[in-house]
Amino acid sequence: MSADPTKTPLVDSGSTLTGNALPSESVNGDESDYRRVNPWALASFVVGLLSVLAFIGPLLWIVPAAAIAFGMLALRAIHAQPESFTGRKLALTGMAIATILLSSILAHSYAHNKMITAHGRVFGERWMRMLGEKRFAEAYQLRQSHQNRPSEGTNLSDLYMSGPIKEFFETFTREEVPKRLSELGDDASFTFQSSPYITRETMTMDIVGLRYRVDSKSGSSKPWIVELELAREFFYGTSEGRWHVRRSVVVPDAL
Repeated sequence: MSADPTKTPLVDSGSTLTGNALPSESVNGDESDYRRVNPWALASFVVGLLSVLAFIGPLLWIVPAAAIAFGMLALRAIHAQPESFTGRKLALTGMAIATILLSSILAHSYAHNKMITAHGRVFGERWMRMLGEKRFAEAYQLRQSHQNRPSEGTNLSDLYMSGPIKEFFETFTREEVPKRLSELGDDASFTFQSSPYITRETMTMDIVGLRYRVDSKSGSSKPWIVELELAREFFYGTSEGRWHVRRSVVVPDAL
């Protein structure tokens, strides 16, 4: 007897399992191939681009450091779950940008600090020699920022020995460093010791601490250490740096 063509033959359940995949299985297969960009990789790339901000100051050096750290986290996650994450190139690019910028910043900072120390040493010793020569008015003028200094041609002695400034000037001459250096006079000998700190207070002002050993050439007094805090004001418009002495102290028990 021939089969009825109007009837659909039954499909064996075994052939269904071993035959072509069902549509739902194809969808599941596509989903299993999908990999999303690791968020740490994306963060590394974005923060790496922002690493240029580190040129503003040391506090922002954390930006390139963070980009490198994010990149390492991304690479670790991608290596651990390659079937789930992608973004290796993003992470490596972010790390490379951050590394290049951070290296440039550190090199620039090192060169800048060397230059500041060298120029500051010359200025600091010149200021102390003024005190040894009892040129108090000139030395006091260099205690002021350039904005507060009198105009060129002003008679400093007349200015500081009269009027409201007189009291401040006389207080300055009685400070320990000016007093001791003026007593030593030409007998003073200066030896640079160290630069305990260099900082950038603002975008236009560097602060440097310098220590000098002061000896008596004739041996009439014991050596002592003076620490100067100098400020260098930088003007972008003229590329000119100007110095002034913010503080001068005798460092006890430094020898």
